Amino acid sequence: MKIRRLDVYHIRIPLISPWKTAYGVEDTVDSVLAKAYADNAEAWVETCPLSKPRSPITSPQTDEPLYSTESAESAYRNIIDLYGPIIIGEALENAERIPSLLNSFKGNCFAKAGIEQCWWALTAAQRKIPLRQLISGNDIRNEKGVQIRSAFGITDSIDILLKKIGHAVSTGIQDIKLKIKRGWDSDVLKEVTDAFPNLKITVDCNGGYSLDDLAFFKRIDTCCLEMIEQPLPQADLNNHAILRKELETPVCLDESIVYVADAEHAITLKSCQIINIKIGRVGGISHAVKIHDLCQKNGLDCLVGGMIESGIGTAFNIELAAAFNNKFAHGITLPADYHKIELTAPSLSCFKPGIIEFKNQSEMAVNENVISDITVSKQVIE
Repeated sequence: MKIRRLDVYHIRIPLISPWKTAYGVEDTVDSVLAKAYADNAEAWVETCPLSKPRSPITSPQTDEPLYSTESAESAYRNIIDLYGPIIIGEALENAERIPSLLNSFKGNCFAKAGIEQCWWALTAAQRKIPLRQLISGNDIRNEKGVQIRSAFGITDSIDILLKKIGHAVSTGIQDIKLKIKRGWDSDVLKEVTDAFPNLKITVDCNGGYSLDDLAFFKRIDTCCLEMIEQPLPQADLNNHAILRKELETPVCLDESIVYVADAEHAITLKSCQIINIKIGRVGGISHAVKIHDLCQKNGLDCLVGGMIESGIGTAFNIELAAAFNNKFAHGITLPADYHKIELTAPSLSCFKPGIIEFKNQSEMAVNENVISDITVSKQVIE
C-alpha cells in the first residue's frame, strides 16, 4: 500500500465548558487531522496532544504543550515538514514500516502516531473490514460496544461537580474518573463517595503529587477506589514502585508510558498494576498493541484512554479498545459531552449506560465545512 496524498489540518475545537486538571485550564482543544489518500481508499485520522493556545489574538498558531512535550502545532509541523514527505509514495507493506522510516527522528510520538494511523485506516478501508478486526485479526461481531467511564474535570465548586455526577448517574453511569490536584482532592473525594456510595471511582492525579504526599495516598487508599492514575511525575518509575507497595488500591500509569521500553521498565520495577494506553502518546496503534501484549504476558491490566478528541480520533480509540482484553472501563470520552461542535455524524453515543457503540469510518460522515471553520493551518502533501 502507498499513501498518495495527505491533507493535514491544525484545528481548534471550542469546549462547552473549561477543562480543568492539574495541568491548567483549557477552553479549546487543539488537534491535528489528516485526510489520507491511497489507491481505492481514503480515510481521516486524528492525533491530539491536548495543548492549549498561547494567545488566540497575538499568537493564533501557537499552542502550549501541557500533557506531553508536544503541542498540536509541533505535531502539525513535523507531519507536514518531515514525516509526511518521507512516507508519501513509499511501499508500506505493514504498519511497522512507518516507525522504521521515521526511526532517525527522536520523540514526537503524537506526530508519528498521526502518520502511522493512516496505514491502519487506509488498509481497513481497502480491505473493507472494521479497524478492530484488522488490529486483532478477529472478526469481533458479537461485541456491540466497549465499556467507558465518565470523566469529570476540576470544577468551580463541589456542588457543581456533584450536580454533573448526579446527571451522569441518572443516565445509568456507574463508573467515573475524577481529576484531582492539591487543594482539590480529599474533601472532594469524601463528598463524592458520601453522595454516591455505589459508584466505581478512579482518581487521576496527572503527576501532580510526590512521595511526600504518602499520608494523603494512605487516606484515599481507604476509599475503595478502582485505581489511582499517574500519582507521581512522568519520569518517576522508581518512586511509583515504592508507592505501589504502600497501597492496596491499584496504581495506573498514563504519562509515564511513552515507549514500549517504558512499559517493560515499569513491569520490571513493579511500578503499577494497570497501564492507560493512548494511541498518540505511545506513537501509534502498533506500539499500543505491543504494550497491551506485554501487559497480558506479565499479568497487568490495561485500558484505552482518550484525549478529548473529535469523533474521528474517538472512533479509533473505540476500535482499539474493542480489540483489547481487559476488565476495566476505558477512559474514552464522548465528543458531544465536551465539544460545542461535532466533526462527525451521526454523533457517537452510548446505546446503554456506559457502553459506547462501534462506528466504522464508512458509517461516519466527516463535516469538512465545520473542519474548515475551526482550522488554524492547512497543508497538502503529495
